[in-house]
Amino acid sequence: MKDEFKGQTIKDLDVRGLTGVNIIAYKDLDGFVFNPTPETIFVDGGVVIVLGTENEIRTFISYFGKY
Repeated sequence: MKDEFKGQTIKDLDVRGLTGVNIIAYKDLDGFVFNPTPETIFVDGGVVIVLGTENEIRTFISYFGKY
């Protein structure tokens, strides 16, 4: 994710509303969180695993980046 989104929650960023994808897992320094809550905070080094159509995933990447 782009640095500007770190420290924000899934809910704050409205990931599903903007892109259509569902975040099915999130990995941070403590390990994996499956089916993360909307209150999950994105941290530096975090990895998001999403589920969606090819178009939705492309939209996600255009908004949030692919790092």
